[in-house]
Amino acid sequence: MTRHDLIQLGIAAACAALLTGCGKKDVDEPGKNPVTQPAPEQKDTVQLSDESLKLVTINSITVGHGKLSLTLRAPGHVSFNLNHTAKVTSTFG
Repeated sequence: MTRHDLIQLGIAAACAALLTGCGKKDVDEPGKNPVTQPAPEQKDTVQLSDESLKLVTINSITVGHGKLSLTLRAPGHVSFNLNHTAKVTSTFG
């Protein structure tokens, strides 16, 4: 076997080893309790304890679209996108 063949064989063996665990399912056996999965946590949620709820006042309001008459002044620089700009020059003066 050449070195290239050994590398391919090693890669194939590694892929087979990684894929052997894929697709396994928990099977309920008679007389055993079923496997329970914890509920997935939802992102962007906050859970407060009863003590925290007593100390906090939470208000909710409905927001909507509208015009904002506020001018924001900030320093900045406006220029061309240099990734999409090419300099074109003459080859002679």
